[in-house]
Amino acid sequence: MPNAPGKGLLKVTGILMVIFASIEILLLLLGSGLMMLVGFIAGTAADTAGVLNEAMATAGVSIALIVIALVVGFIAAIFELVVGIIGIKNSNVLEKAQTCFNLAIVILVIQFGSLVLGIVSSGFSPLSLIGFVLPVLYLIGANMNKKALAQQAQQYPQQQYSQQQQYPPQY
Repeated sequence: MPNAPGKGLLKVTGILMVIFASIEILLLLLGSGLMMLVGFIAGTAADTAGVLNEAMATAGVSIALIVIALVVGFIAAIFELVVGIIGIKNSNVLEKAQTCFNLAIVILVIQFGSLVLGIVSSGFSPLSLIGFVLPVLYLIGANMNKKALAQQAQQYPQQQYSQQQQYPPQY
């Protein structure tokens, strides 16, 4: 059985995705906690929403938009964490190459959506393209394993076993 040629790319990008997703989750938790702390310090729990709405209105942002951004950010970060773990676990499993490939496509779509939102809200920056590096490398590693699986299937076609060749033998 040949070795998975995309093993290194999938494993390294998977590890980096786990690290960055963990940092992102921690930062989102910190941001959420700071928002609640500011609201709590600024007023009682009853008028926290009013204080935050007033502060956000002066900045031109609604509290609902921030909550939506936090929720979407958490979902994307958790998904990236799971994809990274799957990449690490299945980096040498050719049969899981298609799964890793599909997950990389989903991550790229999420990253593209993030890029579009960034362009709409604050304009384009070449630095915003950095977020595509890991998903593209993950995709390349998964594709290398996909090709190796297809090549393996051509070299070693599955043999059809007759009733007499079954293991364990039936008596």
